[in-house]
Amino acid sequence: MAIFPVTNDDVEFFTTIINPKRQYSSSSTGGIVGNLNLFPRRSLIEKEVTPLENFLESYVKDTDVESLRKSVVQIARSTVVSGSFFGSLQKYLGDVTNQATSAKKQKQININRFIPSPSFTSNTLRKLNVKDMLMKYYASAYPTAGWGYTNYNTLNFFSTNNTPNSSVLLYPSIERPELPVHANHVTGAYALSGAFSFDFRINPRYKEDSITTGHFKAGTIFHLSSSYALSLVTGSLKDENGYPKGFRLQLQLSHSADISPSKAIPGVYPKDLIFLSNDNSLSYNNWHRVVVRWGTNIINDGTGSFNIDGTDAGTFVIPLGTIMPQVYTGKSDPKVLCVGNYYEGNNTDSSSQLLFFSDTVANREGLETLIVDNASVPINYTFNHPLKAEVHELSIKRNYMSNQNIYSTSGSGIQNIDATVAFYAPPFFTKTSPARTSVNGYGGVLFTPFQEVDGTTDDPFNVALAYSVGGHYINLENFTKDFANDIYPRLHHLTGVAIDYTTSAETASDALYRSSFVKKRNLTILPCDEGNFHPNYSLLSAEDSTKYIDQFGRSDLSIINLDDLVSTSSLIINEVNDPSGSLFNSLVGFTPENPGLAPGPAILKYNGSLSGAPLTIYQRTRDASSNQVTFFDISNLFYGSRILPGSFTLTDTSLSGSNGRVSITIKDDGAGNLYRADSATPHDTKNSIGNIFYSEGVVVIKSPHLYFFGKDQYEMSFKGDQKLFSSKYELLAPRGLLNSSSNSSYAMVQNSISASAEVWDTEKFVYISDVNFHDENLNVVAKAKLAQPVLKREGEKILFKIAFDF
Repeated sequence: MAIFPVTNDDVEFFTTIINPKRQYSSSSTGGIVGNLNLFPRRSLIEKEVTPLENFLESYVKDTDVESLRKSVVQIARSTVVSGSFFGSLQKYLGDVTNQATSAKKQKQININRFIPSPSFTSNTLRKLNVKDMLMKYYASAYPTAGWGYTNYNTLNFFSTNNTPNSSVLLYPSIERPELPVHANHVTGAYALSGAFSFDFRINPRYKEDSITTGHFKAGTIFHLSSSYALSLVTGSLKDENGYPKGFRLQLQLSHSADISPSKAIPGVYPKDLIFLSNDNSLSYNNWHRVVVRWGTNIINDGTGSFNIDGTDAGTFVIPLGTIMPQVYTGKSDPKVLCVGNYYEGNNTDSSSQLLFFSDTVANREGLETLIVDNASVPINYTFNHPLKAEVHELSIKRNYMSNQNIYSTSGSGIQNIDATVAFYAPPFFTKTSPARTSVNGYGGVLFTPFQEVDGTTDDPFNVALAYSVGGHYINLENFTKDFANDIYPRLHHLTGVAIDYTTSAETASDALYRSSFVKKRNLTILPCDEGNFHPNYSLLSAEDSTKYIDQFGRSDLSIINLDDLVSTSSLIINEVNDPSGSLFNSLVGFTPENPGLAPGPAILKYNGSLSGAPLTIYQRTRDASSNQVTFFDISNLFYGSRILPGSFTLTDTSLSGSNGRVSITIKDDGAGNLYRADSATPHDTKNSIGNIFYSEGVVVIKSPHLYFFGKDQYEMSFKGDQKLFSSKYELLAPRGLLNSSSNSSYAMVQNSISASAEVWDTEKFVYISDVNFHDENLNVVAKAKLAQPVLKREGEKILFKIAFDF
C-alpha cells in the first residue's frame, strides 16, 4: 500500500446537462404508471422504530418496534432465573420480523391534477399564486402569461351512443330586400340566386359514427331545403382496421338536395344534380381549405369545381342561371339554413320548418321570428345525418371565387362583410348573445340546474352556474353568431333545461351532464389547431373591449379575458368570513352543497355580470377570475432543474362526456405557451389554451372548453433539464513505487518460471484492486473498486482516472 497526495492539478471539475425523459399516465381504470419513489433506496425488511402516523391508515398502540423493545427490556430486568429471558428475546425478534414494511420508505410521488375548489382551500391559494405571482413574474418572457386564452376555435361535430345525433345549428333565412333575386324564385339571406362559393376549413377528425356501429354515414355541412346540401362522405382509402382514411365531398343542388345524403347517388332526374369531388380528396385528421364554386352558365359554360387546398379536385356542369327553386304553392319556402346536419321533412303546414322560428321560440331564445305560431318545432321531421368533423371559418358567398381570389384569401379570415357574403361563422367568441326569456313556464339562462332566469350571457361559460353552484356550462350562443347577417342560430338539441324533478345528492356538473344535450353542447367549441391559417379579428372591433384584454391590460381582440368576471357589488357582506354560518347561507341562498334552493328576490335578471346576485362561491373565495381551469402540479423529482422547453406533451384520449370520441393532445411552444396539437398538418403554436412554468413544474389549462381535461385519465411526457456535476481524478502510480502489498495473503512469486524468460519478466509485481481516498486524518472517505485487479510491475507506471458524479 502506498499513499500519494492529491493536488489541484490532479482534479478536473465539469458539468454535464442531461435531459432524461419522463412518461406518466393516470387512469381511473388502468391505474398510475410512471410515478416515482420518494426514497430510491429502500428495503422490504426495513421497519420503522416508531410509526409515522401520517403514513398509516390505522395504528394499534403498543405494537410498534419501540414498544416491543421496551417490553423485552422490562422482562429482562425482572428476570432472576438464568436462561428464562431467551424465549422472550425470540418472541421479540419474531414480532419485529412480522412488523409491516416501512410505509415512509414506500412513499410514491405522483403528478397532482386539481381544479379550484368551491370554498377557500389550499387549491384556492395555489391558483392565486399562479395567477397573481407566477404570471406577473413571467409576463415579459411568456407572451401568453395572462388570465385569458386565444379566441381561435372550431365547431366540433361528433357522434356517440350517448349524445344526440339530431343536434344542429339552425339559422333563419331572413328576408334581405337589398339582395339580388331571381324572378319567381325563393329569396332570403341564404338563398343563392346566382353564382355561389362555399368556403370553409374542415378536418375529418372521426372515422366512424360511434364505437359500436363501426361505419361512417354521410354528414352534412350546409343544407338549405330544396336548394343545396353539401356533405362529407367517405372515399375508398381504408386504414388497417377497415375504417375510412380518405374522404370526399358530395354536393346536391336544387331538387336533388331533397334526397337523403346517405342515399344520394349521381344519376338521372331527380338525381341529376348530385356531384362528388375526387376520391380521397380529403385526408383523415388533416386540415383542408375547401371552396366549392359555381358561376352560373356565364362562367366556364356552367362548369363548377371542388377546390381543395388551392387545387381543383373534381368538376361539375350546370348550364343554368340559378339553382334556387321557384316559389312554392302550398308549401313553405326553405327558410332555415342547417349547419352540421340535414333536415328531412315535408316543409308544409304543421311540418313547415318555419316553426323552428315561431314567435314562441323567438321570444324564448331571443331569435328572429319567421312565423306566428304556438308550436316550437315542426311535426314529422328528422335530423339524421350529423357531421363528423371539425370545421371553422364557415362562409357562403354569392360570387364565383377565382383562383387568384382563393390564393389571396388562403391564409387569413374575412376582413370586410359586404353583399357578396351570405353567411359567415368564424366561430369567434362575442360578448353579445341572444336575450333568453321564460315563455310558457320554461326558458331563460340556467342559474342552477334547477332554475332559469331571464337574461343574456357575455362570457365564454355560464358564470352564474360556475360561481353559485360550481356547474360547468359553455355559452354556445356566444360562439355561433352569423356575422354576415348579425343573427344567431337556434341550438337544436344543444341546450340544457332546468331540472323539474327530485334528484339524489350530486354535484351541479353531474346533474347537468345527465343531459345528453349538455354533453354535446360543452364539446361543440374546441381550440383550433390549424397552423396554416390566421383569424382576422377586425370584425370584433365593435364588441366591448373589456372582454378582449392581454396580460398587460391592453386591448387585444384575439384574447378572451377570464379575469374580473363578477362585479364586486355582488358581495353581500364584505365582513362575512365564515361561510358555514346559518346567516351566511340564508343570505347567499344557492350553494354547491344545496343547489336546489328557490331564488331570492335579488335574482331577477341575468345580465352576464350578475351584479348584485348572491354567488356563493364568489362570496366564499372573493376571487372573480375564472375557476373553469385545470392545474397539473409536477414535483421537481420528475424533472430536476426544470422541464425542458419544447418537450412537454399532455393527452386526454377521452374527454368527459365524449364517450371516447374526443381526444385532445396539448404541447408547449418552448416559450411557456400551451397549444392544441392533434392534427397531422402543422399546428398553430400561438393559439394559447394555457401555460407551463418550466422551473416550477406548474401547468395550467385556462380554456374553459377543456375544463374536464384529465378528469378520468391522462398521459404526460416531457424531458427534464438537469445538471450532473462530476469530478475527475487522474492518479499516477509511478515507477519504483507500489511494489508490495500490506494484504496478509500477499506473497512474492516469480513472474515467469520459463528458462527463456526476459529480465523484465522477473521484476517484482503487484495486483492493484482498490483505490481509496483519504481525508487529512487518513479516514477513507471514498473508494473506487476496479472491475478486476490490474497488474503493475516495479518498472511500470499506471495512470488511474476516476470520476465521481454528484
